[in-house]
Amino acid sequence: MAAYIMILYAIVYQFGWTEETVVAAAGSITKVFELVSKPNITAECLRDNITLSCFSSQGSEVTYRWESLPPCGNDSCVHLGQTMEIHPLPPSESTSYVCAAQNPVSKATSDPVHLGVCSIPWPPGSTWVLILCSVTSVTFCLIGIIIIVCKIKKCEDYEKAKLEPSPQ
Repeated sequence: MAAYIMILYAIVYQFGWTEETVVAAAGSITKVFELVSKPNITAECLRDNITLSCFSSQGSEVTYRWESLPPCGNDSCVHLGQTMEIHPLPPSESTSYVCAAQNPVSKATSDPVHLGVCSIPWPPGSTWVLILCSVTSVTFCLIGIIIIVCKIKKCEDYEKAKLEPSPQ
C-alpha cells in the first residue's frame, strides 16, 4: 500500500495538484501499477557471444532498456528488450552495460556489468604449463620429422645398393 501512496504523492508533486484534486482523481483511476524493483543482470557466456538478461522481481508491465557505459550520446548504444546479445569486443575496449527497468510510474537501474564477467582468469603457474605443452609438442613433431627423413634416406640407400652391380 505504501507504494501506491508514493504514486499519489508523485502525482501531487509532478502536477501541483491539491489534496482534494488527488482524492477526486483517485475515484477515476482504473489501473494501478506496482513500483519497479532494482533489476538484476545475468550473463550467459558462450564462445562467440555473450547474452545478458535483465530481470526485475517487482513491478507490473515492466519494459527493459540496455545502455552502454560510458554513454555513447546517441540511440545506437541503446537496446530495447529484456535480453541483449553481444559479440565480444577486442580486449582493449572496456565496455559496461546497465539495464533500466521501468513502467509508467517508476524506473530502476541495475548495477553495471562489465564484459570481463565472461573472461576466465588463468590459474597461477598456468603460463608454465602452456609453455611446457608447446615445447613438448614441438619436440615430438621434430622427432617425427627426423624419423621420416631417416627412413627416406635408408630407402634411397637401399635402392642405390640394388642398382649397383655387386663386385664379383
